[in-house]
Amino acid sequence: MSRPTLKILLPFLLVFLVVAPVSAQDTTSTGEKPAPARNNLQERLRSVTDKLTANQEKRSERLEAAQKKKTDLEAKIQKRTDRIENRQATKEARLEERQEKREERIASAAAKREEIKEKILERREELKAKLEEFKDKRKAEIAERVDQKLEEANTKRTTQMSEALGKMSAILDRLEAIISERGGNTDAQGAVDAAQTAVDTAQGAVDLQAGKDYGVTVNSETTVKADASAARDSLHTDLKATHDLVVSARQAVAKAVSTAKSTLGGVKPTGGTQDAAQ
Repeated sequence: MSRPTLKILLPFLLVFLVVAPVSAQDTTSTGEKPAPARNNLQERLRSVTDKLTANQEKRSERLEAAQKKKTDLEAKIQKRTDRIENRQATKEARLEERQEKREERIASAAAKREEIKEKILERREELKAKLEEFKDKRKAEIAERVDQKLEEANTKRTTQMSEALGKMSAILDRLEAIISERGGNTDAQGAVDAAQTAVDTAQGAVDLQAGKDYGVTVNSETTVKADASAARDSLHTDLKATHDLVVSARQAVAKAVSTAKSTLGGVKPTGGTQDAAQ
């Protein structure tokens, strides 16, 4: 290469030598820039992953809470169902036991009535034989008629009271069923139990009264009037005492109805309680 040509190219070579390293430096700098970008991308990915994980954990917690709530609710429902079934079974057992006692009482009362009828027939035969000895046949007829009337009066009144008590028991059965259906109530159930005790007490007194014999015991022809009057007074006294127990039972039943109405609301038991007071 000639010297003149070298002189021409030398400036270009110098420029090349100066620019080339700078270009190389720029290229190197440009090549290093992706490293921070990759780091930012990884951080974003980690952030998104963390959020997804956190969201997944929250969803799991919500599902667990919902499942627990569902389980608790099912347990409460089952507990309530068991309580209702137990209460229903208890109610049915009580009603069945009460019905069995009533049937036993009715059978026992019927047996006693048959027994007392036999005794009355025997006593009447004796009375008839004694009255035949009376000189005053009118007194004898009156004594015999009074004897029969007293038995009829006792039978009629005890039958009426027993029927009234039967209606009261039916009302109490209905009240107890309503109390059970509405989840139970201590005050109402207590009033029903107290009324049932009063009814049972009165019924026992009625059965006892029905088995009594109020025949006229004649001591002599001269005392027959007084003897008949004494038998009549004894019947009236005993009937009043028995009737007072029936009235007390009616009042207890009325109180049970009132208590059930005030504590449960809308109670309308079938039947009535007024018959017992008559």
